[in-house]
Amino acid sequence: MSKNRRKNLPLITPEEVRKHNKESDGWFIYDGGVYNVTPHLLNEVKDSPGRTSTYLAILRILGTDCTEEMKEIDHTDRAMAQMEQFKIGLVCCSCDSHPLC
Repeated sequence: MSKNRRKNLPLITPEEVRKHNKESDGWFIYDGGVYNVTPHLLNEVKDSPGRTSTYLAILRILGTDCTEEMKEIDHTDRAMAQMEQFKIGLVCCSCDSHPLC
């Protein structure tokens, strides 16, 4: 994703992300980005043999900021690049004094 595209992403509060905590509507925050992984959960991971642990791990982080957990896991460059397709916004606090809000 180009830097120009990233600048056009909407700002989304953590409060909004917390509402999307189900398999049928799942978002999470990672490193300042907001990701909607619903299509990934419903179409790719759930029914893939051998992916049960990935599926369960993603379910546990829905609606949260999982930056620290994700950084503790050695993800492949391919996995991290693939995640970018699910980026829907940038996290922003709900206060008016934050420079990104």
